[in-house]
Amino acid sequence: MSSQLIDREIINVFIIDDHYLINDGFNQLFDPELDGIKVKGSALSPHEAIQKIRKQDIDVIILDLFIKFTDPVLNFNYIRKHFPSIPVAILTQEDSFEWKLQMFREGVSAYIRKDTEKSEILKILSLVANGQTVMPEEISLALTKAKESQENVFLTLEERELMKKITDGLSLKDVAEQCNKSISALEKTYKKIRIKFHARTNPELIRILFQSKYLC
Repeated sequence: MSSQLIDREIINVFIIDDHYLINDGFNQLFDPELDGIKVKGSALSPHEAIQKIRKQDIDVIILDLFIKFTDPVLNFNYIRKHFPSIPVAILTQEDSFEWKLQMFREGVSAYIRKDTEKSEILKILSLVANGQTVMPEEISLALTKAKESQENVFLTLEERELMKKITDGLSLKDVAEQCNKSISALEKTYKKIRIKFHARTNPELIRILFQSKYLC
C-alpha cells in the first residue's frame, strides 16, 4: 500500500465528469490494493450522482469543473447541499488563478489538474479524505488578504437592512416595493456592496457576510 496514505486503508472516491473517458481513465489509474484508492462509482452530472452516492460509502467526491450547460459554482453547491460532510475535490484542465480562488472561496477541499502526476493525486486525495484542505499558497495568501480587507469594511444601516431582506428570501422587486426604491437603484446598491467585499454575485456576498458575522 502506498506510503502516501494517512490513517485509512482504502479511500473510496466518486467521480462526476461528463466525459466517459475521464471516468474510465481515473478508474483504471488506481489499484485499490497497491494505491489505497477505490473508484466506487461515476456519473455524468451532479444530478445523476446524487442517488448513486447515497447508496455508497464515499470519502471524497471528485467533481469536474466544467460540465456542459451547467455552472461550476452551482454544481459544487448542489453537491455540498446534499452531502455536506463529504469533501469535494475539483478535477479540471483549467489552471486560472480566478477559478481556483472562486472555488476555494466556495469551500472545495482541493483543486486538481487533470495532468497531475499520479503520486501527487494520491497525496492530495489522502489529505482530503482525512479532513484537510489542499490549497495553493497563492490562493491562501489571496484569501487571507481579502479577509483582512473585509474586516475593515463596514455596512451602513441601510445596507444592512437591504441585505437582511435578501437573506429573508425577498425578491429584488419585493425589496424595491417595500423600500420605495426603483429596481435599478437597488441593483446599484447591491453592486456597491459586492464591490466592497470582492463578491461576484449576491449569493456569494451573503455567504461572505455570514462568515464575517455581518448578518448574524
